[in-house]
Amino acid sequence: MLDPTTYNNLILLPNRNLTGYYLLAQSGGAPVQNAVPAQTGANGSAGSIGVGRSPFFPLDYYLDNLEFDSFYPGTGSGGATKLSTVNFTVTEPNGISLLKNLYSAVTNMYNTMNVSTPGEPVNYLSAQYCMVIRFYGYDTAGNLVQPIAQRSGVTDRSAVVEKFIPFTITGIDFKVANKLVEYSIKGAGVEQVNNYSTIKGSIPQNFTFNGATVKDILVGSITQPTASTAAGDQTRNNVPIQSSPPGNNNVQDPAQRAQAARAATTGPIP
Repeated sequence: MLDPTTYNNLILLPNRNLTGYYLLAQSGGAPVQNAVPAQTGANGSAGSIGVGRSPFFPLDYYLDNLEFDSFYPGTGSGGATKLSTVNFTVTEPNGISLLKNLYSAVTNMYNTMNVSTPGEPVNYLSAQYCMVIRFYGYDTAGNLVQPIAQRSGVTDRSAVVEKFIPFTITGIDFKVANKLVEYSIKGAGVEQVNNYSTIKGSIPQNFTFNGATVKDILVGSITQPTASTAAGDQTRNNVPIQSSPPGNNNVQDPAQRAQAARAATTGPIP
């Protein structure tokens, strides 16, 4: 499970590491290390704790039947292929606690990272997750063979190929089968879920738009400001702006206009 900072580092930084990740499940069992993972710095430097197992996942869950689809995006993604969907099953031998633990883990992480306020319900399906897949090579005797090229920027140098797959959960179904609980989890790429959804492409309220053209509706009418309105209530010398120049009889105030009319007919008023 990834917090927003760790997800951004995963996408932007060239080196891959597991610092900042909350470990939820691992094939063959996960090490018992209930600790908050250290955050990766802006320059890719790792903290002292590294990956930490989520305290809300004290039991092991088993992953099976992994399938993921990818497509050729063309340009703009920076890679040859792009993740489309990912599907896998999670087996729980005793109980049905995965959904509750997943919700508690996301809520605790969001509150700790100030992503959400305490007491505010969170959507654990919208959180970012990452699946790390490693491929290993063995000889005819069954011994693990180290890769010839000692690559940098990987989390396990014994793996021939290592893939990081960030995704967002799009659906979880579960059933009881042979005294076990099987969860069928479906996910998709984070950018695909956001771009193909209507979350940011719909208007939640009813609005009324008026205009003769599309520009009038989207932009509105343009009002040219006058010099007085552009200058504000005062001039540069802190003298109030007069609506009429000095000596002009076109005075806006009614009392001043009546006084100016009497002065024009009877002479100066003492």
